Amino acid sequence: MKNYKYYIIGIVAFLALLAGSYFVGRHYANKSNKAVLSNYIALQDTVRNYQTKIDGLSVEVFETKRVILSQKDAIKVGLVEKEALKKLNIKTLADLTTLKMQISIVRDSVKHNGQVVYIDSSKHNPAILLPFTFSDKNKYFALAGGYDLTGKMDYNFSVAPISLAVYGGIDKKGVAKLSVVTDNPYIKISEISSTKIATEKQGNWGIGASLGYGAYLGTPVKFAPFVGVSVNYNFIRF
Repeated sequence: MKNYKYYIIGIVAFLALLAGSYFVGRHYANKSNKAVLSNYIALQDTVRNYQTKIDGLSVEVFETKRVILSQKDAIKVGLVEKEALKKLNIKTLADLTTLKMQISIVRDSVKHNGQVVYIDSSKHNPAILLPFTFSDKNKYFALAGGYDLTGKMDYNFSVAPISLAVYGGIDKKGVAKLSVVTDNPYIKISEISSTKIATEKQGNWGIGASLGYGAYLGTPVKFAPFVGVSVNYNFIRF
């Protein structure tokens, strides 16, 4: 009966140790998640925009800082959705970058072949004769259209393929950043968020609790339950 008493005490102590470890671990995990999310929000500052030349070509650069997280932490703080990875058939994510981009084209002179006439001799009331066509194009876009005799307008507008070069790395100050480069002057990027998914590494050292029933060497050999705390070192990773 005495042995059963020790056995029950051991079980209770073990459960208490597990519960304590769980709540302590959860507390630090929540604290870590909040810190990660706070750092992420702080890094998503206003996009920096400047012009430079690369290989003699004038380009626009849109730049922001980026976050480096493990995939597990990125999922915990809500930056990565498990459902999205599943649907995209991605097991291990390397990068996640999103941006908001708009094309803004303002032209102050569009060529046309219409004839301008004046309704009266004072030349204060100009008008343009129908039909006529207009067009405007360069390497980035093409616009063409016109008006028929009834004043009905038709047009065609097309944008050339947009080229974006994305550079992710560490600057000279050790800050992780992302730079989006384009030679298209009509592209404006208002928001960029970028997360680099770091490879998760399993620590070699670990600590844990153990509960069991074993033999105590001696004369004679005795068998009894035990509760213990162990420090482990992983020689092999799976």
